[in-house]
Amino acid sequence: MPNKATSVYVTVWFRPASSTVGAEISPEEKIELMMVLFGSNADPLDIERWHSQGFNFSVDPSIRWGLLQMYGGPCGVLAPIQALVLKDLIYESKVPVAVDKAVPIEVTNDQAEAALLRTLVHVLQRVAPEAGNLILVFGQDDAQYRKYSFKRDDSDAARAFMLERIEQLRSPLGVILFVYSLLLTRTLELLRSDMDDASQPLVARFGHCNQELVNLLLCGQAVSNTWDGRKVLDGNPADPNAYALKGIPSQCSVGYLSLLEALRYSTVGDFYKTPTFPVWVVGSSSHYTVLFALDAAVVSVSEEERKVKAARRIFNEMDPTNNGFIPRDKLANFLTKLGVMEDPAIVASVVDPDNLGLCLWSNIAEALKTERQQNDSVIARATEWACPACTLLNTGDKDTCDVCETRRPAVAPPRSVSSPTPSTFTLFHFNGIASGTAVPEVVRVRVTIVDECFGPQNQPSGVQSKRGLRDVIQTRWPMAVLEYLDGKDPKII
Repeated sequence: MPNKATSVYVTVWFRPASSTVGAEISPEEKIELMMVLFGSNADPLDIERWHSQGFNFSVDPSIRWGLLQMYGGPCGVLAPIQALVLKDLIYESKVPVAVDKAVPIEVTNDQAEAALLRTLVHVLQRVAPEAGNLILVFGQDDAQYRKYSFKRDDSDAARAFMLERIEQLRSPLGVILFVYSLLLTRTLELLRSDMDDASQPLVARFGHCNQELVNLLLCGQAVSNTWDGRKVLDGNPADPNAYALKGIPSQCSVGYLSLLEALRYSTVGDFYKTPTFPVWVVGSSSHYTVLFALDAAVVSVSEEERKVKAARRIFNEMDPTNNGFIPRDKLANFLTKLGVMEDPAIVASVVDPDNLGLCLWSNIAEALKTERQQNDSVIARATEWACPACTLLNTGDKDTCDVCETRRPAVAPPRSVSSPTPSTFTLFHFNGIASGTAVPEVVRVRVTIVDECFGPQNQPSGVQSKRGLRDVIQTRWPMAVLEYLDGKDPKII
């Protein structure tokens, strides 16, 4: 009679899923998958590199949780999977961690591999249509792949099936097998509808992942942009059929930050910047790495910040070209969506004080912050104002202070916003590249949030100032001062 532990092992290893008979992927279907992934003019060397990358963890005992990237290109898949594996280990499996150590996580090979399988199935479940199945693609060589179907909610069966074929996931075909599983689970029809331009492949020149593939892994949809929600360019924003550029639909469990935003080439929204867990994929022009924290409070936001972020998403929908303002005649619609039951004309006197017919986002943001801090309404601010010099509360018909004759400000002066985010915390940056002379590395980054009057540009001597990770982090925390510990310079390119 086997003991209880043996019974559990047999149950997991020999689930009925192992007898599933897969269907062979036809040559025509294989060509279509290759076209969606690489396009018609792909470099054969790029394709070869993508067929030479498996899911393998570092043999270094200190970073057994770290996935290795042997060739350029597939980092756009490896980094999101790595981020989700870290989320699983730190915040769900709760493995031992230590903030004061250069390498903060201790796991065994079995723990890392189990987290990987949970992550792969989780990603497939997220991309699957509501009434769809999980499709797993396996094969000993790229000439003969087979696909196996599982119920969307049967994660145990899918993981057990993957476990039986773990060597194929470790093999040079491991990543490409999972990507094909991803595409077929999403369905090619739905995948194309996610994208702004379905004629573009998911892998660009030099084998670099396009944003759509990274987004598919992180948010479950192959949308083309990293801002929050849709940006309607033509038509009514409330019309789901209006022509729009698609961004991230909701808050993600792990996030994304980009050097391209620091360089003003793109916009990353709050759904990515403030994920559920403090783990981010870091994108540059040619590489993807991972940034993470061990303290969940790092992604906490106050009610003030939450309200401003929600307003910004609505504002951005009404400002698709990023002008930083909306016409005054759109203000009523903005307030309705925001749930503010105020007279638009009174609100306009605050957010368009010079009567230019333009409502600036900066004025709206300050009005929202001040309203929360003062526990007062927009109407009260329009009819009464506090002098920024002597703090006297003046009536709305006064343009200068009755006591000190200071001129009435156009918008109430900013005040500090309380936030649960710690003022000092540690981030860890992981780069899994392991080719040539490069080796996987973890770099600790001490982050200190400073007051606006100090400014991140006035960093004290000895603080790392080279462009790169610092610029990326400051897209999330603009007033962050960084110090790279352990004598390492993190590489994100």
